[in-house]
Amino acid sequence: MLTTPHFTIEDKCWESAFFAKKWGLLKFIGDDINITKSIDVLGKDLTIILKHSDKIYDLIEFQISTSFFLLIMLLEDFNFRLVDSHITFKTLINKKKIVQQKLFLSSHDVNIRMYDKKDLNDIIQLTHNNLTKNPNFISRFKNLNYFESADAERYFELCISNSIANKNSFCSVLSDNYNKVKGYFIYEKRGKFNNLPIYKGILTVIEKDLRGQSIHLALQYYLFSQLKDSAYYIDNTTQLSNISVIKNHIKSQRVLENISLIFFRKNGNR
Repeated sequence: MLTTPHFTIEDKCWESAFFAKKWGLLKFIGDDINITKSIDVLGKDLTIILKHSDKIYDLIEFQISTSFFLLIMLLEDFNFRLVDSHITFKTLINKKKIVQQKLFLSSHDVNIRMYDKKDLNDIIQLTHNNLTKNPNFISRFKNLNYFESADAERYFELCISNSIANKNSFCSVLSDNYNKVKGYFIYEKRGKFNNLPIYKGILTVIEKDLRGQSIHLALQYYLFSQLKDSAYYIDNTTQLSNISVIKNHIKSQRVLENISLIFFRKNGNR
């Protein structure tokens, strides 16, 4: 791990192995007061740590809250480029107060149930059709300045397979009368937050012709009703470009936690 008074860089081991490139994660040590008072010092620190990191890494990632706006501008001076965004909601759920979101579907015979092993191929194909092969879906893993054309499909397939196989994961699915998956929502239990269990939303996809009917909310509430915990937090994180989902989170009274931006710096010398 490389360290200066205000920054550290650590290996992203899994990503380095999966994408066959040496990948580092840059972290800022400080707060917004430090940034305001010490922008010149921070620039010198970045110069030092990046000089060393260029000998090691092909790609440097940096995730920063939008509250650190001055640091964002400094990153651009060092050839970091914005590649993705996150908006995170963390909300306390009381199982006794869960109101089931009913399905109001005009012409589709579908139902909600929990995941079955036979659903995996359908879920992966649904994801490719609506995300990885959809030119309107934005993802850093689809950015050909940093990744190969097949990397996004490989990444999402493994992400889904690993998440569903995890004993701490729960997946609800929307299926038709032929048991064909038309939508899904995956949550994974990720330790505790404020002394209560926290479940992180991993991924959700709804078939295009079924959108606009709050189905993903129905999938969530069905899944929540299956959990044994009487109270817990949920972490819903999506991209800033996903306006419809953000509106639904606000409509569902999700509690805003943070907005962050993801930057990449590519080493042109490696």
